[in-house]
This record gives sequence, C-alpha cells and structure tokens, in this order.
Amino acid sequence: VICLGANDQKQRFGLLAQDVALGVARLVREAVASGLVGKVLVVAPPPLKERGDFADMFRGAEDCGAGLAGHMARFAAEEGAAFFDAGTVISVDETDGIHWAAASHRVLGLALVDVVKELI
Repeated sequence: VICLGANDQKQRFGLLAQDVALGVARLVREAVASGLVGKVLVVAPPPLKERGDFADMFRGAEDCGAGLAGHMARFAAEEGAAFFDAGTVISVDETDGIHWAAASHRVLGLALVDVVKELI
C-alpha cells in the first residue's frame, strides 16, 4: 500500500499534481521491480487545506491537490496498480488542514478492508 503525496505538495517543492502522481508511479514501478511485492494499492490523500500553522508551508496545496487523485488514478492504472481515493471517505482536519483526525484513520481503514481483500 502506497499512501503518499501530501508532503510533496509543500510550497517549497513547487510541484504540480501531475509531478506528485508521477513520483508515486515511480515508486509503484520500483516496488514491483523489486520482486518483493505482487500487487500494489495506491491511496491518494484527501485534498489539503491551507489552514493554521501549516498554511504558509502548504501554500498552493489546494490548487495542486485539486487534480491529484485523478492523476494518481491514471498513473496507477498505467502501472497495473489498484487505486483508492481517500478523499472519497475522509477529509483533513480543519484545524491544520493536513493531518487526519483519529476517527478518519478508522474510517479509511474500514473503507480499505474490502479493497485490500480483493488484492490478496
């Protein structure tokens, strides 16, 4: 399970959603090429919000994240990986705009149960 992409949206990296998704696609290729994994599940993070103490650090993340799940879904499919958009079941905490509340971890975990079962 590869669930990455939120920190890549930091303003200092200057990446577009497609750049972030291409980085995840590369990780999928490397995981498969290692011979240690058979199936890969890519989980797109929920959209970030520019809020609180992290607002400056993640300036532009709302725009970057707007198309992230779509790019990740496309590149995951091209690499033969399964895909799940966490943003369909959870949101980031309104206080800081990047982290997930404890309840959101549970919701996402439960949502992934059937997805993972289909892969194993």
